[in-house]
Amino acid sequence: MTKRIITISREFGSGGRFIGEEVAKKLGIAYYDKNIINLFLQIILPCFPKEISQKIEIVEKDVFAIAEKISPKEFNYVFADIWHNEKDGLSLYQKLLKLEKNNIEYDYWIEDTILVYFQKILLFILDISQNNKYEVNFKELDEEYQQLCAKYRPLIAENNFKTIDDFKNFFQKEKLKKLLKKN
Repeated sequence: MTKRIITISREFGSGGRFIGEEVAKKLGIAYYDKNIINLFLQIILPCFPKEISQKIEIVEKDVFAIAEKISPKEFNYVFADIWHNEKDGLSLYQKLLKLEKNNIEYDYWIEDTILVYFQKILLFILDISQNNKYEVNFKELDEEYQQLCAKYRPLIAENNFKTIDDFKNFFQKEKLKKLLKKN
């Protein structure tokens, strides 16, 4: 099967067009924006044989509605870029992780940054839990961070770190992704 790609993006004014153009230049690949896609639909697509043109669809819908319905028969690769930074990205990333389907490869823009942010939250919870300072430090945080700490505090409480390897394994990328999928 040839690789079919869906790209999911948002955030008007975030500089995504410029970033996309620069990345495409540096990698020596084609860059496609809405104007190019519209030209393709109006001028080039009608020149394709009908059996090929019927297989091409440009989808402009809610990302989560698409993610819930896609199947490996339709796509085998999804690239998601629906966040501005790690703060808004964590909840959106977690929501998309839960919608992942088998036999589809997923890549996420700023995934590593989001996971480091998640690690930071977990380490903070671990630190204050170990030092019995949870209430003092918790009150000093902004409301959003407080909510995240409250949400993920049970993950730390459930794990009894006996060795450094337990600790290292807990913070591995795939383990963190599983935790986010589960919670």
